[in-house]
Amino acid sequence: MRMTDLLQSTTDETPCPYDPDMLKQHQPGKVVKVSGNGQFFFNMDAADDDNGKRKRKSGDNPERKRKEFDPDTCWFCLSSPSVEKHLVICVGTHCYLALPKGPLTP
Repeated sequence: MRMTDLLQSTTDETPCPYDPDMLKQHQPGKVVKVSGNGQFFFNMDAADDDNGKRKRKSGDNPERKRKEFDPDTCWFCLSSPSVEKHLVICVGTHCYLALPKGPLTP
């Protein structure tokens, strides 16, 4: 498929719901600094005495038993023989999906 076919506009397309200025602020690799009073409910300036670690109740078992995992029955493992690979279009790290309101099938 050619790139021009992918970029071609349709007659029933909706405009992007995001403000262009907002999209410019959140570019990949760009670090955004928030002012000191950016948080309303929590004091983010307070020092953490536990270094962000979760506390356990006394007597709680620190070694939790792992659940058994069978990759042959997993619907999301692409190496599984039960996955229908002809339905997989692309494997990546980011996704933008726009769906219409309502059912996908009539």
